[in-house]
Amino acid sequence: MVNDGTADESISKDVTDDAARIVSAVAKYIGGALEAQRRLGMKPSRRYWDAESVQAAWQDFIIKHGISPAQAVDYWHRKTSKSLSGEESRIAASISVAFKKHCGPISTVSLNPRHRWDAKSAAAAYREFVKMHGITPHQAVDYWYRKTSKALPDAVSSYARAIVKAVQRHIGSSSDISLDSN
Repeated sequence: MVNDGTADESISKDVTDDAARIVSAVAKYIGGALEAQRRLGMKPSRRYWDAESVQAAWQDFIIKHGISPAQAVDYWHRKTSKSLSGEESRIAASISVAFKKHCGPISTVSLNPRHRWDAKSAAAAYREFVKMHGITPHQAVDYWYRKTSKALPDAVSSYARAIVKAVQRHIGSSSDISLDSN
């Protein structure tokens, strides 16, 4: 008997039709795949973001990988040697999209050393750095240069250097920055 492939095609079409009916029923009677996952006690595969959670995820990503999520996505798209794994790049993309949606332009937390600084943004970045890392940008730079165990990732240290330069240029001294006020 010769197999002309028609049996395989009909089985494939039946499976596709069954899958479509199941997806439709899940959407109609349960409220969608995420709700079905919750009801089954599974961890939903989709993350819900708000401004606070996405900012925390952004900073955690930088600390873990030494680059921002936006940089990770860029490296992945350009297929550079600095590219992270596909899963890590997917997470980076999720954080980047959520950040744009909930917090505005990514340049507000960019590690771009060509960032346009003024006295207000330099002081705010200095305070935020201390709050996030528990050390001043000056200390971070010092630890990085001395290659101590307290050294932060290169990208974060680079950002610390940019903050130090901006403070020196626009404020004069970090002692003029109050860590308590905004």
